[in-house]
Amino acid sequence: MSTKAERLWDRYRYPDWLAVHSRVVGRIAEALVAGLRPGRQPLEAGPIILGAYLHDIGRSPLLAGDERDHNILSGLVLAAEGLEPCIELARRHAIYCVLDPALAPRKRAVPLAKELELEVFAELRFGPDELAERVR
Repeated sequence: MSTKAERLWDRYRYPDWLAVHSRVVGRIAEALVAGLRPGRQPLEAGPIILGAYLHDIGRSPLLAGDERDHNILSGLVLAAEGLEPCIELARRHAIYCVLDPALAPRKRAVPLAKELELEVFAELRFGPDELAERVR
């Protein structure tokens, strides 16, 4: 668990449900990074994992009332916090972002998300059905 993420959760007053969700997403990112096949192009794991823990910072109660989508707000907060390597992950994490920059419509995203799942797991030593046991 990232202490940097926890400090930001405190600063942005994460409610319990958001902290629980963010911990799960962070652990999933850790499992995906750890499961990468040997010999693939290296990546910088730190920003990916930190970005996963902070992907929903735009849902902070401190931002209540701002009508922009939470992933846009998340990118803005991460930029303000000097976490540039995490910005795009947060801005583009929502399933419906694969469709268009306006962040809608949402229902057509599922087939594209399934394609993305195939692409992600092609780089891993395990399949999507094994992810849950690696995150516990």
